[in-house]
This record gives sequence, structure tokens and C-alpha cells, in this order.
Amino acid sequence: MKEAMGGISIFQIVIVFILLFTAIMSLTINHTKAFGVKDEIINILESESGISVKNGKLSDNTITRIVKTLKTGGYRTTGSCPDGYTGYDRNGDETSKNASFCIKAVSANASFLNDLKEKCKNNKCIVTPGNNPTMVYFDIKLFYQLDIPIIRNIFNFTINGSTKILFGWFMRESTGATITMKMALAFTILFAAFLAIAITYNKAFKLKNESLTILEKYEGVSEKSLSIINNYLKNNGYNTKGKCKSEEYGVDSLDNSSYELADKNKSYYYCISYYCNTTCSLNKNNKIYYKYKLFFKFNLPFFGDLTTFNINGETKPIRLFNENQKLK
Repeated sequence: MKEAMGGISIFQIVIVFILLFTAIMSLTINHTKAFGVKDEIINILESESGISVKNGKLSDNTITRIVKTLKTGGYRTTGSCPDGYTGYDRNGDETSKNASFCIKAVSANASFLNDLKEKCKNNKCIVTPGNNPTMVYFDIKLFYQLDIPIIRNIFNFTINGSTKILFGWFMRESTGATITMKMALAFTILFAAFLAIAITYNKAFKLKNESLTILEKYEGVSEKSLSIINNYLKNNGYNTKGKCKSEEYGVDSLDNSSYELADKNKSYYYCISYYCNTTCSLNKNNKIYYKYKLFFKFNLPFFGDLTTFNINGETKPIRLFNENQKLK
């Protein structure tokens, strides 16, 4: 009776992949949505010049436009604003704990004047601070989440942006695009990893089942059954090795029918052990069972072999009629 562990394991791999796929897609979609809303808020602020520098409050018209953007874009994520930032919810009300976005006005006058003085050293420019207009830019923070169905919200991330300096030069970061590219790369690697595991595992699972069938057909371990198994493995391109337990017997060559008690310092193509239903004495009522173990590797392009996994199986009960059926 072959065990169903292989089916369960591949089912678990599929479930894990689905969860990883859902997580990456969720993160990418939520990040893209937050990034788009962030850019739209920056455009609104730049077109409205919508903050009073004296009290740091958004103008009513600016609030109305931003609230419309939040609702139209389906943006619902909230978070806590850092010190120095003013937070607003989806209705345009101030809040610090459950804010849809956070904003802070940053004075740009000092850096502007220092830069201007540096440029004017050789030209003997006259720079008078009092003659320069108030110049600010605005830091924006929005939030996005890793949100998986059933598990729901797991992690909260922030996305940052800056307006251009009002009455000055343009300065908007490109962090969001970089993060999106990294997430796409991470998803590609995860997808390749899943395919590699699924394909390799499926091949090893098939080889294991066929080997068990051969053992059952020829009533256990014998020179003939091992020769057939070895030829079958070679013809199907099997060349993976792994470690056998000390109580198992290992096959270290597919070119002959020999096996040996496992050596912890050696690697083997496959491992075999046995047990009996009662005792292992020759008796028509006694049955012998063989445990069989193959190996498969998890590898990725450029990364090579990362690790090796076992895949285990067990024969149905076989009548015990010959001492040679017992591994020695």
C-alpha cells in the first residue's frame, strides 16, 4: 500500500505558492494604488499651493480635491503619522492615529539662500534674505498593506513623496517605481522557485512509485529487482544523491545491484529499510514491508542547487518466504 504523503506534500506546496502569489499580488496592487494616490495629492498641492505656512492647515478647496481623489481611487488604508506631520482621514478631518495620509510643510529658504550664495561668490551677487519669498515643499506619507484574504492585514508599509519647492525647482523622488520593480522581481523569483519544486517533486514522486511497484512485483529486494530499479532511474535521468539514516541501506551506484548499510559520511541515490508485521522469521503468516527513499533538489537558474529534499514511500505487505528478502 503506497502512502499518500506525496499527494499531501504537493498539495501543501500548492497552498504555500497560492499564499505567496496572493501576498505578492496584494502588496503590488496596494502599493501601486497608494503610489498613484500619492502622486495625485502632490499634483493637487502643487496646483493649489494649498497649505497656509503659518498654521500648516490645508485650504478647504485642497481638502475637497484630495478627499475626492482618495474616494475615487478606492484608497482606504490608514496609519499613524510621525511627529511633525498633520494627518487627515478620508473625510478630510484631522487625525493622527488613523490617517489616510500625512503631510508636513518644510521650509526651503535656508537651503535656497545657501545655494544662491555659493553660486554668487565669484560674481559678487548681493543676496538679501528679506527680499526672497517664502519657499516651502511638502512631504507626503501614505500607507499600504500586505492584505491576504482570511488572514487579512498583516503588515503596514509607508510610501513617501515630496512636492516641488513652491516658487523653486522640481524635486520628486522615484522611490515608488524602484520598490515596484523589486516586488516584481521578487514575484518572478518566487514563481520560478515554485515551478522548480513542483516539476522536480512530481518527477521524483513518479520515480518513487514505480520503484515501489517493482519491489512489490518481484517480492522484495533482490539482485533482479534492484537492477530493474537502477536501470529505470538511469533511463529517467535521475542522478540526485542524499543521506541515509544509520539503520537504512544505501545504493551508491546505479551500475550494479549492490547496497550497503548507510555510512553517515557518504551520499546515496536511494535508501531502503524493512520491517515485519510480527517477527521476521520465515512463516507464511509473516509479512515484510520495505521503506524506500529518493531525493530531489531545489535549484534555481543562477543560484544553482539550494537544498535537497527526501521523498518517502512504503510497499504493500509482501509474503516473507526467503532469507534473502531481508537486507544484510
